[in-house]
Amino acid sequence: MTTSYDWQTPIPLGVIDLPPFPEGVFPDAIEKFVGELSRSTETPRDLAGLTVLAALATASHEKYAVQVKADYREPVNVWTAVALPPGSRKSAVLAAAIKPIEKYEKQKQLLIEPLIKEVTSRNKSLEMRIKELRNKIAKAKDCEFETFQQEIFTLEKKIEEPPGFPQLWTSDITPENLGTLMVSNNECMSVLSDEAGIFDILAGRYSSGVPNLDLFLKSHTGSSARVNRIGRPPDLLERAILTMGLTPQPDVLKGLGRNHAFRGRGLLGRFLYAMPYSNLGKRDLDAAPLLPEVEANYHRVLQEILEFESNDDAQYVLSLSAEAYEKWFGYSRVIEIQMDEGGPLAFMTDWGGKLAGQIARVSALIHIARHSVGEPWMAAISVEDMSSAIKIGHYFSKHAQAVFDLMQADPALEGARVILRWIETNRYEYFTFRDCQYAHKNRFKKAKELQGSVDVLLDNYFIIEAEQEKKPGRPSRVFYVNPYVFSEDK
Repeated sequence: MTTSYDWQTPIPLGVIDLPPFPEGVFPDAIEKFVGELSRSTETPRDLAGLTVLAALATASHEKYAVQVKADYREPVNVWTAVALPPGSRKSAVLAAAIKPIEKYEKQKQLLIEPLIKEVTSRNKSLEMRIKELRNKIAKAKDCEFETFQQEIFTLEKKIEEPPGFPQLWTSDITPENLGTLMVSNNECMSVLSDEAGIFDILAGRYSSGVPNLDLFLKSHTGSSARVNRIGRPPDLLERAILTMGLTPQPDVLKGLGRNHAFRGRGLLGRFLYAMPYSNLGKRDLDAAPLLPEVEANYHRVLQEILEFESNDDAQYVLSLSAEAYEKWFGYSRVIEIQMDEGGPLAFMTDWGGKLAGQIARVSALIHIARHSVGEPWMAAISVEDMSSAIKIGHYFSKHAQAVFDLMQADPALEGARVILRWIETNRYEYFTFRDCQYAHKNRFKKAKELQGSVDVLLDNYFIIEAEQEKKPGRPSRVFYVNPYVFSEDK
């Protein structure tokens, strides 16, 4: 079937050309692991890159901060969110990235278990002696009462709080339990999950639908926070620090935009987003396993970062070289201009306003990984590592625009993009309404839903409807595709 029309240039549907996660930005051991993990799992490089970034932050965020300039310091925790559909092997990538963290936790648990048993046993003996004295004190004479009471006080002072098993991460947690875990783990914690149930919890699943965001918001910036406990005085966290590494489905991210508290209070502006193109349906399914030597080198770097402990529990402060600062400052100015009215970040200043600080954090994580053996605080962050962080920043900027666009997308416009991808993939010069509806039957349950998206393509000159021939029955509607869709010059 051929025909000719006086075609107009289509009006773009606002789709952002999303770049892949940049290569060559990590030190060699980390860079090779990211590439190998992506290859062996047949997943987008973005997934491995951001998950490893969250793992590096988990290993580092307790120990370091980055001094950007004299009056400005950032912690080194990050919140990452990679949007991919189910079946994308997110669990396999997460498991591989955090494997050295789990190994470290188990080693620490084995070391501390005898001490826990010793303290618990000693406490039981003290409690038995106290119980015996309380039985005696009930029948004691006045002169003996005070003696027994003083002995009970003395014994009670000897009861110790058993040390808890060290825990660096969890997958799902309420804000209340997060505070308790932070108190027991040097005021730090990570939420690492291949799902996104944490968003339901934050939205108020266990608090009658009332969002409970305070501790999460404070722990992104390393601020102080108060943790209330039933039956005991509140604990004060001087520097609450939280890392998050999540892999939600795209529909989950889309739904987050409808929660006014999430956007209004700045929760969504704190994440580093990625929305890579899914390769489901295009995988070979026979990729060779991850190379053992590459995995071993990655584990070595993470283990070295994890095993370093400061003597006084104070954070080591990383500084920027003069060249790195100039590079960072120049990028900060670009971000500022992009947030001005009409700029690409103007509709998401809640996110753009934090990007410069986020890039300082990323540069610090790259620096820490590069100097995992030795003393990272003794060398300034180089201009090369800052340049790598800025490359990642450009990547995040594009993907965040796509994510915030998704959060406030018009369903008809979003459907039009899906149909357009279907046309481009199959290189259809024309198609019928019936064929389009059948191909997208899981998305458009009714013809009128599909019609809204078809109207968007018509209004934007991507397609044109052919005149129907007069013949018996109800002929299927035919749409011709603008040749510009397949043009190499577009």
